[in-house]
Amino acid sequence: METVVVVEQVDLRNSILVRPYMLEEYGQTQGLVADQRFRIVELFYPLLIESSNDAAKVLSYFLGSIRTIELMNTKAESLLMKDTVFTDASGFDPGNLSTAQD
Repeated sequence: METVVVVEQVDLRNSILVRPYMLEEYGQTQGLVADQRFRIVELFYPLLIESSNDAAKVLSYFLGSIRTIELMNTKAESLLMKDTVFTDASGFDPGNLSTAQD
């Protein structure tokens, strides 16, 4: 869901300088290191294929963490996903809920 929100809201040519605090999520993504600049599209592969919590955290800084989560929940509602709630961008937080039907 975060990918959908970012694609809809952010110019995909933008890049971000990864800071150490952005990589404090659970797990490590090979190649995603602090003090290196990445374009949005370069972060989609680890996010979608590797389910990278780090990539999710970094991407959330484009819109701000709170705004990203708000947009994810709004998008879920617009898709009639009535049993889905996001509490963080990575999906790792136990407060994230969904159903197989959603």
